[in-house]
Amino acid sequence: MTLGSTLERIADEQQRERRIRLRSAARPTDPVTSFEAADKANLMASQAEVLRVLAEQGPLTDVDIVRFAHQRVESNGTKVNWSDSRLRSARSELRDKGAVRDTGERYTPPSGRRQIIWALTERGRGHA
Repeated sequence: MTLGSTLERIADEQQRERRIRLRSAARPTDPVTSFEAADKANLMASQAEVLRVLAEQGPLTDVDIVRFAHQRVESNGTKVNWSDSRLRSARSELRDKGAVRDTGERYTPPSGRRQIIWALTERGRGHA
């Protein structure tokens, strides 16, 4: 590893930590439980839906996450109203938060385009 690549890695880690601090509603001096509560409160409704689908169905592709989210009927009888794109973005945001992970498995549908299979992490199960 060169000095330049090491400095780039350190700068990337510092920038990632700053983004995490900016997103968190907890103060740096707060106990861990405050950070956990802030993380849970920061979930958008579409992210919560993705977590619910993965918790109920197990590991899925983006296509299946969208399909199950649209099939789910709320207790008041209205269907979930998020676009396919919003649900895929929510899954991506959850990956960035460490709540969802790539299983390393791929599904190849008849179209031939391989799809990543996503699963909840321990952190994601704590939010679901």
